[in-house]
Amino acid sequence: MTAHRKIQFSIIAVLLVLLLLYSSDQLSGVSHDIATPGLAKSKHWVAATREKLRSDPPEVVVLGNSMVGWGFDDRLFEQISQAPTTSIWRKGAGSAWFYLALKNLILAESKPRLLIIIFRDNILTRPELRVWDRFKNDIDALAQDDTPLLDELAYLNHKNADYYFTNYLPFYAKRSLWSDRVKFMVEQYVSENIMGIEVGDLIFSLNKMFTSNGIKYREPGNQSYYQSTRLEADNLRFEQNVKTSFLPHILQLCRQLDIDLVTVRIQRLVDLEQLRDTELVDRYISDLGTYARQHSFVLIDSTGKNWLDRSHYAANDHLKESGKRRFTLEIYREIQQRSLLANQP
Repeated sequence: MTAHRKIQFSIIAVLLVLLLLYSSDQLSGVSHDIATPGLAKSKHWVAATREKLRSDPPEVVVLGNSMVGWGFDDRLFEQISQAPTTSIWRKGAGSAWFYLALKNLILAESKPRLLIIIFRDNILTRPELRVWDRFKNDIDALAQDDTPLLDELAYLNHKNADYYFTNYLPFYAKRSLWSDRVKFMVEQYVSENIMGIEVGDLIFSLNKMFTSNGIKYREPGNQSYYQSTRLEADNLRFEQNVKTSFLPHILQLCRQLDIDLVTVRIQRLVDLEQLRDTELVDRYISDLGTYARQHSFVLIDSTGKNWLDRSHYAANDHLKESGKRRFTLEIYREIQQRSLLANQP
């Protein structure tokens, strides 16, 4: 068989496999929820969190992404504030998910007195950030009657290659589904069949081991972290971007239910080590602070407050247990100074 013929057969084989995968979705009659393990897991998390909020209504909710999971100790905060506290977070979540989690999950099941949002850099005014691929599972698990606003702010205002490819190329749109299937099968097989434990328990145990023992691990070439800290100037124009962000809608929800809002900017490791130019970021945070004063919510900027040093960080911007404890205590002190939990001891 000639090399040309081998290439032809390889192309045909790949196309047949893709067609088989795509056709199986169309002909099986299986719903998107069941066919996508990632979405099914997201919906399971939402259901479990709803039950938790119903059974143990919090007075304080801490909302965010892994900066909350790795950076805030809700049990410690509850102990020192004497206010029932819970953290609601998903790895990699952006402001679109923050809004949906607040509206369709937290406020649907409880009415906290205080909402704390922990964020990095300019994520509060980047509605298009982290709404595709695996992040879309968490978005879809929460979206209800919010589709017009979600579509406008997160998708239609930011039409890019992903938007057009996902909506008009069926195979491209399915890439996440197939990736999820393979990832789910590998994780489930290795953890449950070989190691005999649940996938979630395995991931939690590994994360706990790394942060507790101070083991340094890096994602492939930590260059990806430093690359992620480089922000485009257009994305740091606060007054321009806030108008088309979810932040005003989050504020509106808090006002309607008389909930105090506190936003906390966590210090990034790259800033602690002074490895990037912060002029535009500093101006952005200053404008955010002005906006906070004008709209009666609190901005706490931990950058430059000397709360954390290099020994408090595990990987990238994630904190060790010592950093998590210090960060939580400092947030409590800032809130206490503002009398936001005034009737608490």
